[in-house]
Amino acid sequence: MTENNSMGKIEYILSDIFWSFITMIWYRSLIFIPLDNYTVGTSKKILWSLIATMVLTGIFITFKRRRNYLHLLINILFPFEIYAIVSYCDFFNTWIKITVIVASVLAALFFSFVVFRKISSRRKNKTLIIKKDLSMPFWVLEQLLLYVCAHSLFR
Repeated sequence: MTENNSMGKIEYILSDIFWSFITMIWYRSLIFIPLDNYTVGTSKKILWSLIATMVLTGIFITFKRRRNYLHLLINILFPFEIYAIVSYCDFFNTWIKITVIVASVLAALFFSFVVFRKISSRRKNKTLIIKKDLSMPFWVLEQLLLYVCAHSLFR
């Protein structure tokens, strides 16, 4: 995971907003289903608010550093993943549980690899600890936490 900014600030914000709208159109026309016990209009409002909240949070977190296409993709797809998990959990309940377990194990392994990696130089100790990239395991753990919260809220 790079910390380099490969996009300008305006380009990053406009790309995030533009691709969020395009992805919303694709999602609504291809695989959108309303949440249980909610109307189609209410489900669309929930999805729009989830997209706005997650995209703005993603822009805020990655605005100073990590303005690149990988984080742009994560910012855009994350709210759709959460909505899809909540809306399709009745159809794919076992598969979703297996995926959550596998993702938790992989996140824990990656987290332990990054945190407990041996640092070779004492002089670079402080710099290396600060620069260790913990965004991916925290992102996966955040996704799992949001799944649990969203599942309990909408059920």
